[in-house]
Amino acid sequence: MKFTVEQINKAFDSIPVATRKAMSVTPVDKVMQELAATHQVSLDKISQISGQITFVLIGLEKAGDFYDSIKFQTGLSDDILIKLVDEINKKIFVPFRQAMIAFSYEPEEEVVESEPEAPSNPSIKLNFPGTPKAQEQNDRAILRSADIEIDEDPGEQVREALEDVSARSLDRDKLLRTLENPPKSEGLIKIPEVVRPAVSEIGTSFNRESIKVPTNIVPPPVNFSDKVNTVPHQENDISPIQKLAQSAGVIGTPEVSGTGIVGSKLQATFKIPKEVSNYTVPAIGEKKIQSDPYREPV
Repeated sequence: MKFTVEQINKAFDSIPVATRKAMSVTPVDKVMQELAATHQVSLDKISQISGQITFVLIGLEKAGDFYDSIKFQTGLSDDILIKLVDEINKKIFVPFRQAMIAFSYEPEEEVVESEPEAPSNPSIKLNFPGTPKAQEQNDRAILRSADIEIDEDPGEQVREALEDVSARSLDRDKLLRTLENPPKSEGLIKIPEVVRPAVSEIGTSFNRESIKVPTNIVPPPVNFSDKVNTVPHQENDISPIQKLAQSAGVIGTPEVSGTGIVGSKLQATFKIPKEVSNYTVPAIGEKKIQSDPYREPV
């Protein structure tokens, strides 16, 4: 039978305190892991059986329907199911019933309101599920008085491991902050600044301060009336391209004085081909008047 999330949450909220304490000391997961290894059952089917065990413990499913439910969900053979149900009854259901009876006769403790103690390190916030340590010790004493064997609580080791991890994470954060923002200090060794000397064109070094640049330099006067000496153009000058063509024996090289190949191409004459179009011109004459066949005679 499938249950909705609302039904499961409502069942968990309505279970009594004795049942809740008995569930906390019943080693369901440990027993199911041992059964999976002993009878070679897959983890998927073991998880389905564990879910049905939880439904029986919180009162959603009857214990008499447990066998039929896990057979329908897992599809295991009757031989394996009989062995599994027998061991589940001995190692889970019977200890759970004894623990629930023992916790039912426990006197209720008076609730004393007290101010919560401030943590030694406010940055560390550890929220562990379950009852306080004193309450756990009291529950163990009750179970031992009823001759119920229980396993050691693995929660203490988990708490110590989490506290160790939290402390190491704080040290790591402090180290990262120190690396990102190191303290300013001059250091033990001061590295002198190295000034590279200037190098002249021929590769010899010199001191720039020793060179004295004159500041009273007067540029020479410029006479714009002076004529610039130019080389006169000769008519027989040939462009370099024409000389190269003549030396290669190319015949018909255009020789245009003072111009190159581009100039000769631009100065040459060329003809545009005519486009001939044939079309007839209709003769202009009198238009023959024809009677309208659709017009009524006068």
